Amino acid sequence: MAAPLRHALRLLAWAAVALIYLPLLPAAALMALPALRRARWLSLFADPQFSQALAATLVSTLLSVGGALIITLTVVAAL
Repeated sequence: MAAPLRHALRLLAWAAVALIYLPLLPAAALMALPALRRARWLSLFADPQFSQALAATLVSTLLSVGGALIITLTVVAAL
């Protein structure tokens, strides 16, 4: 008896999700099209700050992953 109501509620939930995420599709297209242009990538690689920014990002990522690993190992060892 509750099965038809369950299916209707599931459909309503999917409709709500679609209503929220549907506007993101045109935005994704607007972001993806310029990202496929070769001139944009060449100008990015030609920027003198690119190598420094990439190195800073990699160092920051490695430090945060290492810190998370140390915290996790400390918690696991304490168990």
